[in-house]
Amino acid sequence: MTMSYNTLSFDKESWWVFTLPAVLGSSSSSSISTTYFLLSLFITSVLSLLLTWAFTRAGPAWKHNRTHLGRVPIPGLHGLPILGSLLTLTGKVPHVALACMANAFKAKQLMAFSIGNTPAVVTSDTIIVKEILSSSSFADRPLKRSARELMFGLAIGFAPNGVYWRMLRGISASHLFAPRRIAAHEPSRQEDCRSMLMRIGNEMNLSGSVKLRSHLQATALSNIMGSVFGKRKFNASSNSHGCWELAQHPPARSIRPRR
Repeated sequence: MTMSYNTLSFDKESWWVFTLPAVLGSSSSSSISTTYFLLSLFITSVLSLLLTWAFTRAGPAWKHNRTHLGRVPIPGLHGLPILGSLLTLTGKVPHVALACMANAFKAKQLMAFSIGNTPAVVTSDTIIVKEILSSSSFADRPLKRSARELMFGLAIGFAPNGVYWRMLRGISASHLFAPRRIAAHEPSRQEDCRSMLMRIGNEMNLSGSVKLRSHLQATALSNIMGSVFGKRKFNASSNSHGCWELAQHPPARSIRPRR
């Protein structure tokens, strides 16, 4: 009896020793089931992503056959499953890369591609460009931060369709782009072009290579100042560095216009 009592007391005091394997087994089985569930969820997500990417013509942003909404489907570039064609546009000349891809896919008129989850199209046809720019869908495009900070949200190119935009359009049509005004500024534009060609020739003779960007920027700025203000006070040969430095660091608080 003594041995039996001692054995019984030992069993009562150490009952957790016998339940520990069951507890550990249940926790391990639950962790295994959770792991299997997460793994199956991951595999299902990857498979659905790959299937969506495989059956779309222009990447992940053109799901649900969005390229087939018109009478003729838009040819497109698959790109990567999540990024689309984003890595193609990270180079120095993304427009050249897009032109090469459109030429390779024989889609120079219109080609669809994806920038992440954002659908985009590119065209090299002037007729299609005119149709896109003159459509109502292009009138209310989003105002970017660069346009808001550099142009104070007042530029005609980024103004929303409304009273303000129609007023700017009327001013531009009657003053800046009137046929008589354009014809009157023709000699000044020719002089700007001659001056630019002379600067390009001088730089080519001195260094053997030419950086066209600075020359084109200076000529465009001179043309804009002559068209808007009527006088060309910009000397590209002597004041270009100071002018561009001032343009990069403007006193925003003192020149910010008010509506």
